[in-house]
Amino acid sequence: MNNASMNKRLTNDTRLNTKLTAQITKDINIIGEYSLNNNFYSNKMNGGQIPLWDWWTSAADLVSGIPTMMESGNDFVAQSKSSYRTNVANVYANYTKTFKEKHNLKVLGGLNTEWQSFERTYARRNTLMDKNKPEFNLAVGDQFTSPITSNTSLNPAITEYAIAGFFTRVNYDYNGIYLLELNARYDGSSKFPTEEQWGFFPSASIGYRISNEKFMESTRNWLNDLKLRASIGSIGNQNIANNAFLPIMTSSNPFWLGSGSTIPPSVNQPNNVDPNLTWEEVTTQDVGLDLRVFNMIGMTFDWYQRDTKGMLSPGKTLPGSFGQTAANTNSGNLRTKGWELGINFNKEINKNISVYSDLTLSDYNTEVTEWNNTSKLLGSFYAGQKIGEIWGLTTERLIQSSDVVDPTGLIVNGVDYKDVRSGAFKFGAGDVMYKDVNGDGKITRGKGTADDSGDLSVIGNTTPHYQYGIRLGGHVYGFDVDVFFQGVGESHYWATSDLVLPFYNRTDAMYAHMNDYWTPDNTNAYYPNPYPGHSANAFGAYAPGSNNFVAQSRYLLNMAYLRLKSLTIGYTIPKTLSQRIRVDKIRLYTSGLNLLTFKDSKLPVDPEINDTEAAWGRTFPYSKTWSVGLQLAF
Repeated sequence: MNNASMNKRLTNDTRLNTKLTAQITKDINIIGEYSLNNNFYSNKMNGGQIPLWDWWTSAADLVSGIPTMMESGNDFVAQSKSSYRTNVANVYANYTKTFKEKHNLKVLGGLNTEWQSFERTYARRNTLMDKNKPEFNLAVGDQFTSPITSNTSLNPAITEYAIAGFFTRVNYDYNGIYLLELNARYDGSSKFPTEEQWGFFPSASIGYRISNEKFMESTRNWLNDLKLRASIGSIGNQNIANNAFLPIMTSSNPFWLGSGSTIPPSVNQPNNVDPNLTWEEVTTQDVGLDLRVFNMIGMTFDWYQRDTKGMLSPGKTLPGSFGQTAANTNSGNLRTKGWELGINFNKEINKNISVYSDLTLSDYNTEVTEWNNTSKLLGSFYAGQKIGEIWGLTTERLIQSSDVVDPTGLIVNGVDYKDVRSGAFKFGAGDVMYKDVNGDGKITRGKGTADDSGDLSVIGNTTPHYQYGIRLGGHVYGFDVDVFFQGVGESHYWATSDLVLPFYNRTDAMYAHMNDYWTPDNTNAYYPNPYPGHSANAFGAYAPGSNNFVAQSRYLLNMAYLRLKSLTIGYTIPKTLSQRIRVDKIRLYTSGLNLLTFKDSKLPVDPEINDTEAAWGRTFPYSKTWSVGLQLAF
C-alpha cells in the first residue's frame, strides 16, 4: 500500500465569544452576547493507478513477474471545499426584587437570533500524468464540477437559514412555599413559508413546598423537604430540510432524446410539497414529588406525558396518474408516557465513617396517535403502534425426524410453509417449526396489516424498559469505595447478522456459540441444521428473513443486562503524616471499568452494542479496564 496516494483533509475552526453586562440598577441588568463560528474544510482526493498482484484474474503476468495496474477508475485528482459561518446574538434583561421580605420576583426578557450560511464546491480531473504529483494542472483528462456519483458529503451546495425568537420568564415565590414560573417564546424560522414562519410556545409550572407551612412545624425534626410540582409547556422543532416547502426542479440528462451525441438540457418535474409546512410542536405535562426525611433519605418522582404534534409524515396516498408521491405534511402525532424515580441515602455516622447510595429507575412508552396509514400497513407507522415494535413469527421448536414433511419440503405436519421459503430451500428435520397462530393451515403474513397480520405478531420491542442505575459508596478511616451498576430490565432486538444467526447471509465463519446446532445425534440443539442464505425477506423488511430465520420468538435477542460499570477503591494517608512532607493530601486508588456483566446466556454480543453499526455485532467490545493512580494536593 506504500504505492498508494494519500488523501489530504484540512479543517480550520474558529470561534469567537463576547459578553457584555450592564448593571442599570441594583435590581436590573442587561446582558448582550455574541458568538461567531467560522469553519473551513478541505478534502483533497489523490488517486492514481498502482501496480498490484492480481491473483483472481489473469490480468497480471505472474510468470515473468509483471504486475497489473489496478484502480484505473481512481486515476484522478479531486477536491471538495466547504465553509460555513454561524452567528448567534442574544440580548436580554433581568429584574430581581423582594417585596416585604416574603414576595420574591424575578423577570427575564429578551431576544435571540441565529443565522448561518454554508457553501461547498467540488472539482475533479481525470488521468494524472504523475500519480506522485496529484495536481489539477498535471492531469490531462475530463473535468467535472460535481461527483460522478451523487454524494451528500461532496455535492456542490449553498444554503442559508435564519431563526429569531423573543422570550420571557417570570418567577414568583411566596416565602419559599408557593412557587410559580411562567415562560413564553415567540420563534421564527426561515425554513418555513412566510405565513407559517412564526410560532408561540408557552409553558408554566407551579410548586407547593408543604414542609415550609406553619402547620408543618411539628415535623421539622424529621421532615426536611416535601414539595409537590406540576408543569405544562410546549417547544417548537424546526429541524427539517432546507427549502422543504418549495417545489424544486432538478436537472437531468435525457439520453433518450436526440441522436446520442448531443443531449439537450432538461429538468425533472417539480417535487410535490406542502406549501403550508410549519413548526412541529412538543407539549409536555409533568407532575412530581420531592421528599427528604431525617436529613439523609431523599426521593424524587416524576410522571410525564409528551405529545409531539405536527410531525412530518407522508400525506394521503395519491392516484398513480398524479405522477408524484404524496408530499410530507404536518400530520403525524406521537405520545410518550413515562416516569422517573430517584432515591438517595447519605449518612455521616461519625467523622471517620460515612456511607451513601443512589438509585435511579425510569421507564417510558411511545405510541403513534395519528399517521396517514388508515389501513395500518406494516412497515410504516400507524395509529396505535408502539415505537420499537418487533413483528415476527412464533416458534414452536425444531422439526424432528418424527414429524411429517412432504416431498416438496414445503408442508410440515399439514401446515404450508411456502410463503416463508426463499431459493431452493426445503424444510426438513433440524429446521425451524413455526406456529400456525391463526389456524388457517399455512404460515403467512395475512394482508400485511396490523389488523390482518396472518401468523405475525408483536414478539418484542427495542425500547429499553426499566433503565436503572445504582451507586453505592462510603468512607471508613481513610479508605473510600465507590461502586456503580447500570442496567436495563427489558429490551429486545432482532439481529440480521452472520455473527448472531449462523449462515444468515452466506457461508460465513461459524462462531463458538453456534456449535449447538441440530444433528441426528443432537436433536435438542438450539440452532437449526446449518444452511446458507436466509437474508431474502419473505414477508418484508418489517419481519426480515426467510427459511429458518424469519424474525421469530426463538432467536429474538434479550438485551436486558446488569453491569458493574465502575469500581473505585482508594486510601487517603492521614494528614498528620502527609503534612510532614508538606503535602495536604495523598490518596492512592485503583479503579476498574466494565468488570462484571450479567446477561442472557444466549446473547452472543455485548448488550450495550450500537445496533446501527455495519454488520451488526462486529465491533470492538467493551473492554475491561483496570488502572491505578496517585492523587496529590498541595
